[in-house]
Amino acid sequence: VPVVDTTAAGDSFVASFSTLWRAGLPARQALAFASHAAAITVSRPGAIPSLPTLAEVTALLRERGLSVNIELKNSRAAFPALEEKTLEAVEKAGMREKTIYSSFNHYVLMKLREVDPKAKIGLLYSEAMVDPWVYANYLHADAIHPHYLAALGCPGLIEGCKKAGVEIHPWTCNDEQVVCDLASAGIEAVITNYPDKAREAIENR
Repeated sequence: VPVVDTTAAGDSFVASFSTLWRAGLPARQALAFASHAAAITVSRPGAIPSLPTLAEVTALLRERGLSVNIELKNSRAAFPALEEKTLEAVEKAGMREKTIYSSFNHYVLMKLREVDPKAKIGLLYSEAMVDPWVYANYLHADAIHPHYLAALGCPGLIEGCKKAGVEIHPWTCNDEQVVCDLASAGIEAVITNYPDKAREAIENR
C-alpha cells in the first residue's frame, strides 16, 4: 500500500493483535490480521481517523481474492448486536459470498442465521462427537470445525459428512504430515497457524 502517514500504525497493530489474541485467536492469525490493519492505517493521514474498521480490513482481503472465516467470540462475554454489526461490515466490504462464520456458541450462529438466512456457518467444537454431520444437518450448518484430533478420532467422519453435504474444516492443525493426511482424506479446508507451510505441504504431497 502507498504510505501516507505512519502515525498510529503501531497503535493499530498492537490494538488489533491484542484484541484478537486475548479473544483466543492463534497468535499467527492475529498477527496477520494486525498487519493488514496497520497497512490500511499508514495509507491515510492522521491517528484516530486512520484506524481501519472490520469492513475495511475485510475489503482488503477481497481485493486479494481471499475467503475469510470470522469467528464470533460471544461465548464468555456478551457483545450486544455482534451478529448484526458483523454481517453489516461483511456486506459493506462485498465479502458476503466469501465469508463463513464460526463459533463455539452455536446459539450465536442461529441468531446470525435469523438475521441472514443465507449466511454460511461452521460449528466449532473441541471434543469428539457422535455423528456430527447429523447435528450439522439439524442446524442447517454448512460445515463443522472440529479440533483436528477430534476429527481424526471420529469413525466415519469423512464419509458421513460427504453424504450429508457438510464440509470439514479442522482446527488448529500445525503438523504438516497430519495436514496432508487430512487433505488426502478429502477435507475441504484446514485451520492452521502456518497456512503457507500447510499449502506447500499439500501441494508437494
